[in-house]
Amino acid sequence: MSSDRAPGYRGTVEAQVRHYGPPPLQYMKDSNPFFERIAGWDGVFNRVLMYRGNTLHSGLIPDWFRFPRNPRKGRLTMNALVTV
Repeated sequence: MSSDRAPGYRGTVEAQVRHYGPPPLQYMKDSNPFFERIAGWDGVFNRVLMYRGNTLHSGLIPDWFRFPRNPRKGRLTMNALVTV
């Protein structure tokens, strides 16, 4: 999202919250009044997903999933900004 579009986006989100109430307290993994899912990829060992840094995105984390407290048993996610 570009900085010139941010105020309009913020206004739209505020209007949606007034109309629908706050968004659900979960990862936005399916379409709802706040988010339209247009694609999705399952987590796979050694998979890399790359997309523009200004793209709205969310993990496809199921509601039942509980992140392990022990980092040795969890998953590693890396966020990086790459300029090409």
